[in-house]
Amino acid sequence: MDTTINKKYKILLVEDNPDDVFLIKYAIDELKTSIELIVFNNGQSVIEHLNTDNNIDFPDLILLDINLPKVNGLEILKTIKAKPIVSAIPTIILTSSDLPSDMECSYKYAASMYFLKPNNIQGFKEMMKYIIENYLDGTKIPTLSS
Repeated sequence: MDTTINKKYKILLVEDNPDDVFLIKYAIDELKTSIELIVFNNGQSVIEHLNTDNNIDFPDLILLDINLPKVNGLEILKTIKAKPIVSAIPTIILTSSDLPSDMECSYKYAASMYFLKPNNIQGFKEMMKYIIENYLDGTKIPTLSS
């Protein structure tokens, strides 16, 4: 399947590890996609961003690490899914945690998918290709309103 996307999509990435941010950006670039990647490196800043009263341009997808400074990813996920204006945005967990309790909580709080972070660039490319094909390219979500 061709992963070239005609529409410009917006992904919000919540990740504190600069190496993982680099690998995700690299994988997106290698797939020749038209994606704007917005990066937050701590949980508090992304919650403030999504809770703003301003009319922000919400992302098409959220990629969320669990182990984050200030507010962990599971708390962010719980907050996102409890707020109607952003709850329909697909939210994918990308983490190094293979704890069953983290996976169970992620799905309990309505994560769309749970991925263990790959350990090489090819793994990141394959993961991002899967995410793009299954969560962006042709996927429709309801119009979000307050």
